[in-house]
Amino acid sequence: MIRWILILLCFSGVAQHNIQLNSLAENIYQNTNVPGLTLAVIKNDSVVYQKNLGVKSLKTNQKVNENSKFFLASISKVFTGTAIMKLAQEGKIDLNKPVVNYCPDFKPHYGKYSSDSIRVIHLISHTSGLEKFINKKDHFDEEINSSSEERIALHIKKTKLRFKPGVQYEYSNLGFMVAEVVIEKVTGQKFSDYMATEILQPLKMNNSTFSQVNNLLDTSLATPHAQKRKGPVPINKNLYTNGVLGSGGLKSSNNDFSKWLIELMKIYHNQSGFITKQTLDKMWTAYTPENGLCFDAWKDKKGHTNISKGGNFGYKSDSYFLMVPDKKFGVFIFTNSWSYNFDQEVIPFIKECKKLYL
Repeated sequence: MIRWILILLCFSGVAQHNIQLNSLAENIYQNTNVPGLTLAVIKNDSVVYQKNLGVKSLKTNQKVNENSKFFLASISKVFTGTAIMKLAQEGKIDLNKPVVNYCPDFKPHYGKYSSDSIRVIHLISHTSGLEKFINKKDHFDEEINSSSEERIALHIKKTKLRFKPGVQYEYSNLGFMVAEVVIEKVTGQKFSDYMATEILQPLKMNNSTFSQVNNLLDTSLATPHAQKRKGPVPINKNLYTNGVLGSGGLKSSNNDFSKWLIELMKIYHNQSGFITKQTLDKMWTAYTPENGLCFDAWKDKKGHTNISKGGNFGYKSDSYFLMVPDKKFGVFIFTNSWSYNFDQEVIPFIKECKKLYL
């Protein structure tokens, strides 16, 4: 009898949690005016809460589900950086060697910093001195056939360093675009192919891809929407060129991204995985204040390490995740349209998740 009472109490607690989180999830959906969103909470290697709201596209009105692919924008950088670290772990990349060792055509205008070459570690720590953006048209263009190297080479020759490499933090999409080329040069594979075979497929992330081929034919895609005066409008064209995949080209689903967070936290707790705990610890240790290598990393008031990253896809989608690996806790939310008040609406949800599960 006591056992059944405890089970009932447990189910009652879960139900109460779900009621609270359902209400907050609905608030995000209503108050951000996005066509669709997906979110989940991870605890102890399991998905303890998952919610899908709205539609993949206002053009088709197909409902968002746990396998719908969302553009994750800059969250892609944690995958690109992890791939660099994996290659370093395998002895194929030396993080402290100049980028030009791997990409002979990498020749930005160093100017007065000519003796201070950009090293691989500078690319994935936002300390390279490279500018934040390149030409907007090269980010968002229907023509995606040219190679990553060709796209980036056009801009590197015109790029002037903003500061001495390695001395300060300044967010740079271009740094991760160059990291994409480094991966291609070292592996001899297209970036999207390498990421599929070495990162996504081993984790069974079968609804995730860096490839931008057939976006318009992919019925699982949560189409990005631009916010217009009359409301969100679907973008019915290919958006990312090959040259910016390492910076922001990942599309992933609720089920797949849950696998990613669970895998990282298992490795953190000394279970074997596709990278070593030593490599993960290096990424999650602050390289600059509040920033690790490709992840944001900081200590909260209780002394727990917090790991996070957010993404905004050219004002056409929003995404964010947070982990507290010490407590095997994670939460994420993806949308298919940008919103002025995304952060404002998501914060209460994350605070409630922490209150319930930490």
